[in-house]
Amino acid sequence: MLKFIRKFQLPILVVGGSLLMVVFLLEPVLTRLSPSQANAKIATLASGKKITAGDRQMAQFELDVLKNIYPQILQPRNQGGVGFDPDSSKRVLHWIMLSNQAMDAGLVGDAADGRALIAAVADQTAMFSIRQQTQQGLITQVEAETQYPILVAQFTTQLNNRVASLSGMVPSINPDDVLRILAKAQGIMRLVDLYYSTPALSDLGARKAAHTFFDAIAVNAATIPASVFTSTIADPTEEELQAFFDLYKDKFIKDTEFAIGYQQPTRVRLAYLKMDRQMLFNAAKIDRVELVKLHKKNTDPDKGDFASARPALERKYRDDQATKMMIEADRLIRSLVQQSVKGLPSTSGRYELPEDWDTRRPQLEKIAESVVTGLNEQFGVRLPTLSINVFGSDWLNADQINALPGFGTATYRVGSKQFPAPLIPAMINAKSSSKGLIVQPGLPLADPAATDAEDNRYYAVILEINESGPSHSIDDAGRQRVLKDYKEIKAYKTLINRTDELHTILASTGEVSDALNAAITTAAEGTTTPNIQSNILVTRETVNTGRMARFIPVNPAINIPAFRDAVLDATDSLDPLTKPDAIDNESRAITVALPASRSLALATIVAPRPMTTEQFQARSNQVLFTQIRTELADAIESNPFSFDALSTRLGLVVLKDLKDEDS
Repeated sequence: MLKFIRKFQLPILVVGGSLLMVVFLLEPVLTRLSPSQANAKIATLASGKKITAGDRQMAQFELDVLKNIYPQILQPRNQGGVGFDPDSSKRVLHWIMLSNQAMDAGLVGDAADGRALIAAVADQTAMFSIRQQTQQGLITQVEAETQYPILVAQFTTQLNNRVASLSGMVPSINPDDVLRILAKAQGIMRLVDLYYSTPALSDLGARKAAHTFFDAIAVNAATIPASVFTSTIADPTEEELQAFFDLYKDKFIKDTEFAIGYQQPTRVRLAYLKMDRQMLFNAAKIDRVELVKLHKKNTDPDKGDFASARPALERKYRDDQATKMMIEADRLIRSLVQQSVKGLPSTSGRYELPEDWDTRRPQLEKIAESVVTGLNEQFGVRLPTLSINVFGSDWLNADQINALPGFGTATYRVGSKQFPAPLIPAMINAKSSSKGLIVQPGLPLADPAATDAEDNRYYAVILEINESGPSHSIDDAGRQRVLKDYKEIKAYKTLINRTDELHTILASTGEVSDALNAAITTAAEGTTTPNIQSNILVTRETVNTGRMARFIPVNPAINIPAFRDAVLDATDSLDPLTKPDAIDNESRAITVALPASRSLALATIVAPRPMTTEQFQARSNQVLFTQIRTELADAIESNPFSFDALSTRLGLVVLKDLKDEDS
């Protein structure tokens, strides 16, 4: 055999080399001819339309755009949204089916439609912000009218900046493409509105709808919170406080009359290391040679000379360097964490940590030191000490984590899924197969890190956990909280015992202020008299301050069914055209106990405010839409735009398990 090879060595080399050359030349051709993963079919519809992996990826990006710019559409149906399926894999298909239906119906516009949506969202956001500031007493009604257009402009700019930022996430996407995604959302909302507005009402039905939903009763109202009397309540003995705590220690707030409950969610003590992108941006060392290269690469004919373009070039260079440092820091931290668990047995991504793990686990201080040293050496910078926040004394629940600056707004991305940082406590015992984010006490969360809107990264570690369940003790629930609840309930019961007395004063004078002054005579000296809201409008569905005071929010304690029903019941027999001076004081007096807010509402009727012909003409679409939607909701058992309803109607067949693909 060896003799044969030696004899024909040259021909063998020639033939073998030729074959290798052919394979080398054919490889890119074969690659092109092979089916693209993006074209892989994952689902089909009865119409014959196929849904590919590429469609799914694009749909996920479109949903991310909506989360950042128009999250309302993703809300449940009763909160003004479409009611997208909460399951992430179904939500993507849900979005694809709905957007296709809206486009087939000719309801989706172009980029201009997306700009119109941005204007509407900016207006809604500004209105909400103004109302909050007014409610907190930070600005007056006059200031609200002045600041409103300024805020609209600011929010419009912010949303347009988000459009530009989101368009940069995918190379083939430009800002107009992002606006077209928003136009799809507009089309879907039109589709839903069109469905609910298709049925017609008779003239009589329209008048009835206007009367039911939009006729209002003007009242002057105020609430007396029990908290104004708590200083007059004697401190309980430890036994009395314990007995009170025992009543509510295993209750949820929503399940009790007085909105008291000390059932605790899973809570944690944690610490986190912050990689501040702005810090890296500021620390980047400018290299003039690199700036010149950047300037030469810029093909824009209006780029200007190097001197005039230098500030922009420096920002671009610093931003690029900051990105590189963030990537390297992330690699270093992941490496350090992986080294600490090397050789440890694991199951489904969870490591079996040894008993002495607390002494062996990677310390955030040492990780920070290693990262600073590594970045300083590699990039020639001088970084300060990295920020480490430790919350080792207080138990934090999801709401308290959400309130933490920076970290509370950050999210973890695992594949196509996103997990807000406040969900960490709930993820500790979750199985990786069902959730995707693996959280282990004592092991830093480095793969992935949490990222906030400014692209800062957070590497958190759970120090201790306190499992969900009843509060263990008064101190566990919060002694001050329990004491406050105890005193407020005592004060509330005392206040309610005076209902008849205060109602008599209302019925005698017809003035809310007289009943308020009589009520607070037993409060501590210097107690501020609660505010009276005048001429607020009570309807079946809500309480509002009317068009002339649109920025003044209504006291939320009275915007509940108990108060609204009491007002409407008291005025049920009144003629809609009754004048204020035709109602006697006895008939205009209303008192309502509000246990959930631990307060007593006092109100006097001013007069009925029926919807006028002019108002009906101006709001006829809203009147008809509200009534028709209500009737349809009563007649139809399920949402025709839900994932299940669409799947059945369009004949969706899922060919690939999307959850398996995610994991």
